[in-house]
Amino acid sequence: MRGARTIMAVLAAAVLMSATGPRAGAAEPYPIYPILSLTGLAAFLGTGEEQTLKAAETVINSSGGIHGRPVQFVIQDDQSNPAVAVQLFNTILAKGVPVQIGPSLAGPCSAVAPLVKTQIVNYCLSPALHPP
Repeated sequence: MRGARTIMAVLAAAVLMSATGPRAGAAEPYPIYPILSLTGLAAFLGTGEEQTLKAAETVINSSGGIHGRPVQFVIQDDQSNPAVAVQLFNTILAKGVPVQIGPSLAGPCSAVAPLVKTQIVNYCLSPALHPP
């Protein structure tokens, strides 16, 4: 369950960053849009990753969220398909969010890698991808 440990480590860092305390008017949720393989060939991975993120969401929010804002994982299903992952990633990019988690597999990760620009941090869950 290496992927679950990695997700928990990333989310633990987010919790530590939230230790500076809440900001005024920070009740709006902080959405994070993971792209996971909930269906298709890699559904066995995506299901575990989804459970891990939901558990992490509970832990992060019970300790104050990120700078006082609760975290909300808005999980997207790429159906284990690189083309679907690209469509989802483009939709997430249009939202202007600073961070995105996933996809789970090397194929979808490789498909979205060229779309990653300086305005977003993408954390691919596949150990097979080694970006520059």
